[in-house]
Amino acid sequence: ESSNYSAGVAGYRLSNNTLEINDGTIRAAALQLQNGHNMLHPAYADFEFLSTWYTANVSTSTPSGTLTATIVDTVTITPKYGIQCLRIVRSGGTAGDDSDTWLGASSAAYNIPVEQSTTYIFSLWIHNSTTAKNIQLKARSSDGTFRSFDSMTSRPANGAWTRYSGSLTTGAYDAITIGISTETDGTFYCDGLQLEPKLTASTSPSVWKPPSQTSIDGGIIRTGEIRSTALAN
Repeated sequence: ESSNYSAGVAGYRLSNNTLEINDGTIRAAALQLQNGHNMLHPAYADFEFLSTWYTANVSTSTPSGTLTATIVDTVTITPKYGIQCLRIVRSGGTAGDDSDTWLGASSAAYNIPVEQSTTYIFSLWIHNSTTAKNIQLKARSSDGTFRSFDSMTSRPANGAWTRYSGSLTTGAYDAITIGISTETDGTFYCDGLQLEPKLTASTSPSVWKPPSQTSIDGGIIRTGEIRSTALAN
């Protein structure tokens, strides 16, 4: 640490897990930060597509009881982002049974391409107001195997949007489907989903960001002609 170091006030200090710089400039040939792009389809990142689109593109499965996953808006709850979010409701399920919601027409949609032997971080915001719920962040890989980003963990009923995350290192497969699993009856909400490649030693997710997308105005597409802005010689 510097001779003038004072925690949170002046100088710098380097420990085995923290670099604190209170004044001055960081200089390095390269600086790598966890700031990956969001790999999810825009419809699944914050559920802002037309709600009817999700009828065929979000699926559920449960060995007992019933499980529904629907899009709700600000009439029901204030979403974390935008004006819509995903509501998951389980009822009559047997304790310990995994009830899964899949971001695809089925768990075998395999709609997210991934690189082999690469670690990815999946994160989402959950709002749970009534009783703690066991929830797990899942994936199914294109070799048919069910996998997980974290363990089945009790999420408290704190009545606030809370971010959870986990990581998964891929094997010999090239695509996955994202899933959200619960073992507990009740209702909870999901928003601000993000899948990103792990770029540093940390498995903490970067700040949520919407996926990039490209829009083309069909009204200005011309066919059957070639145009150039170069001057004719």
